[in-house]
Amino acid sequence: MNMVNRNAQNGPRWSLWRQTLPVLIVLVFVTWGSLRTLARLSPTDTEPYHARIRAEADKIPAEIGDWVGKEEDMPPEAIKILRPNVLVSWVYRDRFHPNQKIVTFLVSQTADSRDMGGHYPPACYPNNGWEQISASPPQTWQLGDLTIEGREYVFEMQRPMGGANRLTIRNFMILPTGEFTGDIREVRKLAADYEAKFYGAGQIQLIYQGAVFDERERDEIFQEILSPNIGLIKAILNGIPDDERSESATRPAA
Repeated sequence: MNMVNRNAQNGPRWSLWRQTLPVLIVLVFVTWGSLRTLARLSPTDTEPYHARIRAEADKIPAEIGDWVGKEEDMPPEAIKILRPNVLVSWVYRDRFHPNQKIVTFLVSQTADSRDMGGHYPPACYPNNGWEQISASPPQTWQLGDLTIEGREYVFEMQRPMGGANRLTIRNFMILPTGEFTGDIREVRKLAADYEAKFYGAGQIQLIYQGAVFDERERDEIFQEILSPNIGLIKAILNGIPDDERSESATRPAA
């Protein structure tokens, strides 16, 4: 029987296929990469989410029970460094002890989580002359139906004429994945995600001035000040849709 060499018989076509196959493969990958790029989130896509947060921040009340508040102007350098979507600081004084009982409610939220990566008490306060005295292990606080994880810090600054000023700070980060954390590394992890980073990150500091507040009072004030602002906290939490959160958790860094 006369055997026919198929490769020889189809030589020109086989040769053409071998030449064009690498080009086709490259075109497939280029097209796939282009489609992925087009599908990626941009800052414009997350603007409605950030607008909702700004609207909630505008609702922070000036008076809460016996606390009378005044909004502080934020330093321009802080705004320049943080590039915030929201940055507000309300100083509340007890109407019956205005010079003794003072707390500050500080809320920051960025439209890009990369801008929040270096902003937390152990970094910010020592840079402004405060000495860190202590940092608690992770704590949890209940606020309505929210279980908040954070940390408590104590800072002091020596007075020129003797003695020291003291701040006790309850601090927690709010992630658009629906989570709380007291660990800045979780914010940095979010910042490494090429899509999730555009949802930003939030942070709250409740700052107790002086040494007049024991733990029970700090718990009570935490509830008093934060409860009327739970809408703001939930607005920051509800960023990334549920069906995208698992993808964000497994997506490689950019």
